[in-house]
Formats: sequence, C-alpha cells, structure tokens
Amino acid sequence: MHMFVATDTATEPQYKYITDADFAAYGVWCAPHVAAFNPVPSGPLYHYTSGNGLIEIIKNGELWSTQVACLNDSSEMLYPIELLRTKVKEKRAARITSEVEFA
Repeated sequence: MHMFVATDTATEPQYKYITDADFAAYGVWCAPHVAAFNPVPSGPLYHYTSGNGLIEIIKNGELWSTQVACLNDSSEMLYPIELLRTKVKEKRAARITSEVEFA
C-alpha cells in the first residue's frame, strides 16, 4: 500500500497506502470521464512559437500546453477572441455584390 509522498524531482511519485489494484480501479473509473471532458482533436493543431522554440520541440519530441483557465496573462485568450470579433464585424459590414471582380 502507498500514500503519496511529494518530491521536487520529475520522477514518478511514490505511494505509501495506494495499491496497484487501486490505481487500476481508478483508471477504469476515470477513462470515460476523461474521454468526455478531453476529446482528442480530429483536426490540425497550430502552435505559435519562435524558431528556437520549434527547434526545442523537435529536439525533445514534446509539445507542452496549458489549460486556458491557468494562463497567467488573460490577453493570451482575449486577443484571438477580439481579433476574430473584429474580422467578423468587418465581413458583416462589407458591401455584398453579385458582380464578380477580376484582378
């Protein structure tokens, strides 16, 4: 049996009172809930980063992300929403014509 003992390293935590059977039962219970709240995206994933960031992603084979509610800068979520809102307003205000314009 195991109880969680925290460490400051990136190693797997050690447990004092939780058994392997407990972990297995928890996994069975969690699976449908995790799938319902975190569906696997079916489309492409876009990530804005610098050239150095891209090199590190490729080198490490990892792409980290943060749940939007945990961002320390709300503009990281508000900016794209406002940008989209502006573009939609521009499109709605644009003159609609049945004529075809050739460049």
